[in-house]
Amino acid sequence: MCIFTLSTYPFPFPFPCNIHDNFFVFLYLFFFSIVSLINLYSQVHTEVFYSDGSVLECNNKREVLDKHLKVTGGKVYTRFPPEPNGYLHIGHAKAMFVDFGLAKERGGCCYLRYDDTNPEAEKKEYINYIEEIVNWMGWEPFKITYTSDYFQELYDLAVELIRRGHAYVNHQNAKDIEEYRKMKTNSPWRDRPIEESLRLFDENETRND
Repeated sequence: MCIFTLSTYPFPFPFPCNIHDNFFVFLYLFFFSIVSLINLYSQVHTEVFYSDGSVLECNNKREVLDKHLKVTGGKVYTRFPPEPNGYLHIGHAKAMFVDFGLAKERGGCCYLRYDDTNPEAEKKEYINYIEEIVNWMGWEPFKITYTSDYFQELYDLAVELIRRGHAYVNHQNAKDIEEYRKMKTNSPWRDRPIEESLRLFDENETRND
Protein backbone atom coordinates (compact mmCIF):
# COMPACT_ATOMS: atom_id res chain seq x y z
CA MET A 1 0.00 0.00 0.00
CA CYS A 2 1.32 3.47 -0.92
CA ILE A 3 -0.14 6.57 0.71
CA PHE A 4 0.23 9.89 -1.10
CA THR A 5 -0.85 13.14 0.50
CA LEU A 6 -1.48 16.35 -1.37
CA SER A 7 -1.20 19.41 0.85
CA THR A 8 -2.27 22.87 -0.24
CA TYR A 9 -2.81 26.07 1.61
CA PRO A 10 -6.50 26.69 2.36
CA PHE A 11 -8.46 29.29 0.45
CA PRO A 12 -9.36 32.32 2.62
CA PHE A 13 -12.93 33.14 3.43
CA PRO A 14 -13.55 36.12 1.11
CA PHE A 15 -16.31 38.01 2.90
CA PRO A 16 -18.72 37.80 5.83
CA CYS A 17 -22.24 36.75 5.07
CA ASN A 18 -25.27 35.51 6.95
CA ILE A 19 -26.09 32.26 5.17
CA HIS A 20 -29.57 32.22 6.62
CA ASP A 21 -30.55 35.32 4.59
CA ASN A 22 -30.07 33.81 1.19
CA PHE A 23 -28.24 30.52 1.27
CA PHE A 24 -28.00 29.87 -2.46
CA VAL A 25 -26.81 33.39 -3.29
CA PHE A 26 -24.16 33.02 -0.60
CA LEU A 27 -23.18 29.60 -1.94
CA TYR A 28 -22.75 30.88 -5.47
CA LEU A 29 -20.78 33.99 -4.48
CA PHE A 30 -18.60 32.10 -2.05
CA PHE A 31 -17.46 29.43 -4.46
CA PHE A 32 -17.21 31.84 -7.39
CA SER A 33 -14.80 33.87 -5.28
CA ILE A 34 -12.72 30.73 -4.65
CA VAL A 35 -12.23 30.26 -8.39
CA SER A 36 -11.37 33.95 -8.79
CA LEU A 37 -8.71 33.76 -6.08
CA ILE A 38 -6.82 30.81 -7.57
CA ASN A 39 -4.45 33.05 -9.55
CA LEU A 40 -3.46 34.97 -6.41
CA TYR A 41 -1.37 32.05 -5.19
CA SER A 42 2.22 32.11 -6.38
CA GLN A 43 3.00 28.47 -5.65
CA VAL A 44 1.39 25.05 -5.64
CA HIS A 45 2.66 23.12 -2.62
CA THR A 46 2.77 19.34 -2.80
CA GLU A 47 4.08 17.02 -0.09
CA VAL A 48 4.62 13.28 -0.54
CA PHE A 49 5.11 11.38 2.73
CA TYR A 50 7.19 8.19 2.60
CA SER A 51 6.98 5.36 5.12
CA ASP A 52 10.61 5.90 6.24
CA GLY A 53 9.63 9.33 7.55
CA SER A 54 11.09 11.38 4.70
CA VAL A 55 9.02 13.99 2.92
CA LEU A 56 9.32 15.06 -0.72
CA GLU A 57 8.33 18.71 -1.12
CA CYS A 58 7.55 20.05 -4.59
CA ASN A 59 6.94 23.76 -5.12
CA ASN A 60 5.82 24.71 -8.60
CA LYS A 61 6.56 28.40 -8.84
CA ARG A 62 4.43 30.72 -10.92
CA GLU A 63 7.19 30.95 -13.55
CA VAL A 64 7.18 27.16 -13.96
CA LEU A 65 3.39 27.05 -14.20
CA ASP A 66 3.36 29.87 -16.75
CA LYS A 67 5.95 28.02 -18.85
CA HIS A 68 3.79 24.89 -18.74
CA LEU A 69 0.71 26.85 -19.78
CA LYS A 70 2.65 28.38 -22.67
CA VAL A 71 3.60 24.91 -23.94
CA THR A 72 0.03 23.63 -23.60
CA GLY A 73 -1.45 26.74 -25.14
CA GLY A 74 -2.94 27.72 -21.79
CA LYS A 75 -5.54 24.98 -21.99
CA VAL A 76 -6.33 23.25 -18.72
CA TYR A 77 -8.04 19.87 -18.38
CA THR A 78 -9.75 19.07 -15.09
CA ARG A 79 -12.29 16.53 -13.90
CA PHE A 80 -15.22 16.37 -11.52
CA PRO A 81 -15.15 12.74 -10.22
CA PRO A 82 -18.18 11.90 -8.03
CA GLU A 83 -18.93 8.34 -6.99
CA PRO A 84 -22.49 7.45 -8.13
CA ASN A 85 -23.47 5.94 -4.78
CA GLY A 86 -25.74 8.71 -3.51
CA TYR A 87 -27.03 12.24 -3.99
CA LEU A 88 -24.71 15.23 -4.22
CA HIS A 89 -24.17 17.52 -1.22
CA ILE A 90 -22.63 20.94 -0.54
CA GLY A 91 -19.10 19.55 -0.76
CA HIS A 92 -19.74 18.50 -4.35
CA ALA A 93 -20.91 22.04 -5.13
CA LYS A 94 -17.52 23.37 -4.02
CA ALA A 95 -15.71 20.77 -6.13
CA MET A 96 -17.78 21.70 -9.18
CA PHE A 97 -16.91 25.38 -8.86
CA VAL A 98 -13.20 24.59 -8.58
CA ASP A 99 -13.04 21.89 -11.29
CA PHE A 100 -15.36 23.41 -13.89
CA GLY A 101 -14.51 27.00 -12.91
CA LEU A 102 -10.75 26.61 -13.29
CA ALA A 103 -11.12 24.92 -16.67
CA LYS A 104 -13.45 27.67 -17.86
CA GLU A 105 -11.13 30.39 -16.57
CA ARG A 106 -8.21 28.92 -18.52
CA GLY A 107 -10.21 28.19 -21.65
CA GLY A 108 -9.93 24.46 -20.99
CA CYS A 109 -12.25 21.50 -20.50
CA CYS A 110 -13.64 19.61 -17.53
CA TYR A 111 -14.56 15.92 -17.64
CA LEU A 112 -17.42 14.45 -15.66
CA ARG A 113 -15.73 11.26 -14.46
CA TYR A 114 -17.86 8.73 -12.59
CA ASP A 115 -15.74 6.95 -10.01
CA ASP A 116 -17.68 3.71 -10.40
CA THR A 117 -15.36 1.39 -8.50
CA ASN A 118 -17.91 -0.03 -6.04
CA PRO A 119 -20.78 -1.59 -8.03
CA GLU A 120 -22.56 -2.79 -4.88
CA ALA A 121 -23.33 0.80 -3.83
CA GLU A 122 -23.86 2.45 -7.23
CA LYS A 123 -27.09 2.92 -9.16
CA LYS A 124 -28.13 4.30 -12.53
CA GLU A 125 -30.51 6.55 -10.59
CA TYR A 126 -27.55 8.42 -9.07
CA ILE A 127 -25.76 8.73 -12.41
CA ASN A 128 -28.80 10.39 -13.98
CA TYR A 129 -29.25 12.63 -10.95
CA ILE A 130 -25.62 13.80 -10.95
CA GLU A 131 -25.78 14.78 -14.62
CA GLU A 132 -29.00 16.68 -13.97
CA ILE A 133 -27.51 18.61 -11.03
CA VAL A 134 -24.28 19.43 -12.90
CA ASN A 135 -26.34 20.97 -15.69
CA TRP A 136 -28.62 22.71 -13.19
CA MET A 137 -25.54 24.35 -11.62
CA GLY A 138 -24.71 25.77 -15.03
CA TRP A 139 -21.85 23.48 -16.03
CA GLU A 140 -21.45 21.45 -19.21
CA PRO A 141 -18.97 18.52 -19.12
CA PHE A 142 -16.49 18.30 -21.96
CA LYS A 143 -16.94 14.54 -21.89
CA ILE A 144 -18.51 11.92 -19.58
CA THR A 145 -16.26 9.00 -18.66
CA TYR A 146 -16.17 6.13 -16.15
CA THR A 147 -13.25 4.92 -14.04
CA SER A 148 -14.26 1.35 -14.87
CA ASP A 149 -13.31 2.04 -18.49
CA TYR A 150 -9.68 2.30 -17.33
CA PHE A 151 -9.45 -0.67 -14.96
CA GLN A 152 -6.86 -2.50 -17.06
CA GLU A 153 -4.73 0.62 -17.37
CA LEU A 154 -4.97 1.23 -13.61
CA TYR A 155 -4.02 -2.39 -12.96
CA ASP A 156 -0.99 -2.10 -15.22
CA LEU A 157 0.10 1.08 -13.43
CA ALA A 158 -0.23 -0.68 -10.06
CA VAL A 159 1.98 -3.50 -11.31
CA GLU A 160 4.55 -0.96 -12.47
CA LEU A 161 4.57 0.69 -9.04
CA ILE A 162 5.27 -2.69 -7.43
CA ARG A 163 8.07 -3.39 -9.90
CA ARG A 164 9.69 -0.06 -9.04
CA GLY A 165 9.46 -0.78 -5.33
CA HIS A 166 6.91 1.98 -4.69
CA ALA A 167 4.03 -0.33 -3.71
CA TYR A 168 3.55 -3.74 -2.12
CA VAL A 169 0.83 -6.21 -1.11
CA ASN A 170 -0.23 -5.48 2.45
CA HIS A 171 -2.32 -7.91 4.56
CA GLN A 172 -3.20 -5.46 7.32
CA ASN A 173 -6.86 -4.74 8.00
CA ALA A 174 -8.26 -1.21 8.29
CA LYS A 175 -7.82 -1.11 12.08
CA ASP A 176 -4.19 -2.23 11.91
CA ILE A 177 -3.40 0.33 9.21
CA GLU A 178 -4.89 3.11 11.34
CA GLU A 179 -2.90 2.04 14.42
CA TYR A 180 0.37 1.80 12.50
CA ARG A 181 -0.19 5.26 11.02
CA LYS A 182 -0.67 6.74 14.49
CA MET A 183 2.52 5.05 15.67
CA LYS A 184 4.30 6.09 12.44
CA THR A 185 5.46 2.50 12.07
CA ASN A 186 6.03 0.61 8.83
CA SER A 187 3.74 -2.24 7.89
CA PRO A 188 5.20 -5.71 8.61
CA TRP A 189 4.98 -6.32 4.86
CA ARG A 190 6.71 -3.07 3.86
CA ASP A 191 9.92 -4.88 2.86
CA ARG A 192 8.20 -7.82 1.18
CA PRO A 193 10.20 -8.95 -1.90
CA ILE A 194 8.99 -7.39 -5.13
CA GLU A 195 8.50 -10.73 -6.87
CA GLU A 196 6.36 -11.98 -3.98
CA SER A 197 4.13 -8.87 -4.13
CA LEU A 198 3.78 -9.27 -7.88
CA ARG A 199 2.74 -12.91 -7.48
CA LEU A 200 0.19 -12.16 -4.74
CA PHE A 201 -1.21 -9.19 -6.66
CA ASP A 202 -1.66 -11.35 -9.75
CA GLU A 203 -3.31 -14.14 -7.70
CA ASN A 204 -5.76 -11.64 -6.25
CA GLU A 205 -6.68 -10.43 -9.73
CA THR A 206 -7.16 -14.05 -10.87
CA ARG A 207 -9.52 -14.78 -7.97
CA ASN A 208 -11.59 -11.69 -8.76
CA ASP A 209 -12.01 -12.82 -12.35
